[in-house]
Amino acid sequence: MRFGGLAVLTALMLVVGVLSPIPASASDSVSISLQIPGEAPILNGDGEPVMVAGLWHDMSLQLESPVQGRLTLEASADGSQEDDMTSHYLWERDEDNDTWSEPLYGYFLDPGLSSSDGQTVTFRMGIDATATPGKWGLRIAQDGASVGQHRFEVREATIGYGLSSADFNLRAEPFKEARIDSADEGQYLRVINHGNVPLRLSVSFDKLQSRISLVNPTDVAHINDDERYFVRIDMDPRPPQVIRVNGVTRVEALHLIPSPGASQIIPAIEGEFDLRVIIGRSGYAVETVGNVVFQTLHGLAAAFGSLVMWQVYLTGDQAVSLDVDVVDAELLGVLRGEDLLSLP
Repeated sequence: MRFGGLAVLTALMLVVGVLSPIPASASDSVSISLQIPGEAPILNGDGEPVMVAGLWHDMSLQLESPVQGRLTLEASADGSQEDDMTSHYLWERDEDNDTWSEPLYGYFLDPGLSSSDGQTVTFRMGIDATATPGKWGLRIAQDGASVGQHRFEVREATIGYGLSSADFNLRAEPFKEARIDSADEGQYLRVINHGNVPLRLSVSFDKLQSRISLVNPTDVAHINDDERYFVRIDMDPRPPQVIRVNGVTRVEALHLIPSPGASQIIPAIEGEFDLRVIIGRSGYAVETVGNVVFQTLHGLAAAFGSLVMWQVYLTGDQAVSLDVDVVDAELLGVLRGEDLLSLP
């Protein structure tokens, strides 16, 4: 009776093993890692890898022994009855013939960026943006025999970012070469990536294109990053003037898979900001009237009974008349250089 009981118990355990879903824990023979290229792995609350639908990922498999023959990955959405891009994928590596394939659809494997040293196999792969969000199972087989089972979560691609810009007002002395850095004034563009898609920021300008550049170690705003971009201008010698520049920012989603569902992900978003380059004497306000640039001090302090000189600089190619109104003071004269001008 003991042997009979043991036989029944063993049979029940086998049935349960066949009917059970892919376990949450990884197989002992294969470990996997999953991440968007250049990004840290994303894990859900259960510690399972997260795949963002519509984006390329690197899935690396570490096997206990070198792979031989054909290695197959099959992914399916939990509970789905469909057999299409929303819920079912297959990737293959033929180690003997050094080939890679994605036989179901032809969009979701990049063989040129996949690699294998026999024991570590990395697929540059992904799934369509229309794939069903939620829990998925991954079955790993070698020449048809199962060697591993894993769980992962699929999430929709979310482009979430905040872009802010300073009121850029940068100054340079007239008739001199200068390197102007907005960092010196604490002025910058700021990109906060709070989505799950890495972003690239590019900026174009309608003027001074060859002289303006962005200063930042990277043009990529990684997931959960807060990046600041400073403006640098290498200014050539110029007369006094105010140059108004229109800047256009372009935030572009990276690692998009060119598959049928790609249109669901907004590839790029543009915005505008203003930048003023003020070429004038330090401490002077600069105004442009017609073809004449007018430079004057922002203000002048004068004690009662004192004699002060108020300097004004005019630059341009146009005849001008200058009206001088004085309140609570006496105008003693107007000079051009060292020449005293006659007053009307």
